[in-house]
Amino acid sequence: AFLNGRTLYLKVIIMISAFFPFFYYLFIGAMTPGPNNVMLTASGMNFGYRKTVPHIAGIMGGYTTLLMLCVIGVGAAVKAFPELMFALKYFGAAYLLYLSYKIVMAGRIGLDKQRKSTARPLSFFEAYAFQFVNPKALVFALSSMSLLPENTSMIAMMIAAFIAGILCSGISTNCWALIGQAIAKVFRDDKIRLIINLILAALLLATLPLMIS
Repeated sequence: AFLNGRTLYLKVIIMISAFFPFFYYLFIGAMTPGPNNVMLTASGMNFGYRKTVPHIAGIMGGYTTLLMLCVIGVGAAVKAFPELMFALKYFGAAYLLYLSYKIVMAGRIGLDKQRKSTARPLSFFEAYAFQFVNPKALVFALSSMSLLPENTSMIAMMIAAFIAGILCSGISTNCWALIGQAIAKVFRDDKIRLIINLILAALLLATLPLMIS
């Protein structure tokens, strides 16, 4: 029994080490600034962490689904059709413009009460769907497939993609939303908050060239 337990332990260690480059690459990609993280910072600042939770959950679910679809080859199949990729790129670019507008409006001074009441964070489904047109998410998901160990079963790769998606996106989304909430506590002046929103919107717009390239 001892030998069997030790053999199982060694197999688990070997499997983890084989998938480590895959996990590490996705973790670095998730933590670095991009459309998701910019929007989460803005949401955490303008609406607070609690109201941003559906946004966080949507990113986690969408990114994990995207990774798992790439594992079974859907991502490569979509990439093989230029017309579909073209449509996804420009739909994503248009949606990014809309999200930048929402960030600015969430902190704009002098809005009447009715317009202020319409400002809200992204819903679960909005954040989930955005992952499939998010250029950074698509690039990292597709390129990470080359880091999966060879001669590995589909089930093992699906499990690895699920764990990587949940853990990497979960850690990064919560961190960036909490950073936004911390910014709100430090900068309480409306004018300063508006300037920060404008900066965040500009950073979000800066990712447009990546989307349409």
